[in-house]
Parts: sequence; C-alpha cells; structure tokens
Amino acid sequence: MSAPPKTSDSEILSAARRILEANGLEAVTMQAVGHAVGIKAPSLYKRYDSRNHLLRALSEQALGQLRTELGCAALSRSARKNVAQMAAVYRQFAKRSPRVYDLIYSGNRSPEFDPGTAPRHAASARLLEILTGELDQRRALPAARLLVAFLHGFVSMELSGAFRLGGDVDDAFEFGLRTILDALFAHPS
Repeated sequence: MSAPPKTSDSEILSAARRILEANGLEAVTMQAVGHAVGIKAPSLYKRYDSRNHLLRALSEQALGQLRTELGCAALSRSARKNVAQMAAVYRQFAKRSPRVYDLIYSGNRSPEFDPGTAPRHAASARLLEILTGELDQRRALPAARLLVAFLHGFVSMELSGAFRLGGDVDDAFEFGLRTILDALFAHPS
C-alpha cells in the first residue's frame, strides 16, 4: 500500500505560480517547486513527467481561473455592460498576474507547455456567446477577435511599460474600449 501524497496538485501549481510571478519562467524548476511544497523534485515526476508538463498544467489552471472570472463578470442583462466588465476583468487578471499572463498568451511560448486550443476556447466561450446573442452570427467571431486583439495589445503594452507619452492609461483603456463597443453595438443595417 502506497503512502498518501504529501501535497496536492493545487498546492504544487500554486507554488509554481508564486515562483513564476516572483522570479520568472526560468526559476520554475522541478527542484524549486518541490522545495516550495516540501517534497523532493523526483516526487513531482510522479504527477508531472516534465517541467513542460507542469507548466502546461499551470497554464490550463490559469486559463480556467480566467474563464471563471470572466463568467462572473458577465451577469448583467446588458450585453454591452457584460463585455465591458469582462474586458476590465481580463485587464485586472493580466495586471495581477503578469508573468502567468505572459505564460498563457505570449507568442514566444514553447509548444511543449502550450495548453492548446481547448482551454483557450473555453476561456473565450462566454464572450462569443454574448456577442452571438447580440450580433448576427457572421459578425460575432470577428467582433470577438477585434476586442481580444485590442485587449491583448493594450495589456501587453501596459505590462511592458510602453505607454510613456503621458496621460492617464486608465482613461486611454476606457476610451479604446468604449470606441470598440460603440462600433460593435451600433447595429448597422
């Protein structure tokens, strides 16, 4: 009979996330994560066959958290208000966990720890549902892509410190979001 595990997957992924946010991607090693949860690195290999597998699990967990937060933000009867609240939550998530955000959305991520399309689709499902209910079917996906491109671009620039021309970044975000929402919800004939 084997001994019960000394730690849970949740504890392991939480430790990996803390290490990632504090010290960057290179610091997330099996040894560092094992030390953080009080086990030896070889014990981690019983759950995660490689560092990449651990990082993929972390990405999937983060996308699940984002999906939950986005869903909780979309409880209004107004589609426009739901989309605006979801955009704010997306930005808050990225600002609260910038290195996790980079892990799940960076174009430079390794295919070995990329969570793949299913978790990404799940994270965007509520947005597509709202836009499909508000816009005609052929406009929903392009509308979602436009909004996500704005959000990702804005957040990525904000996180990298690229906004250096002065002015209030929060005002700029609200202006950009409002401009896009005005266009999406104008209902042209």
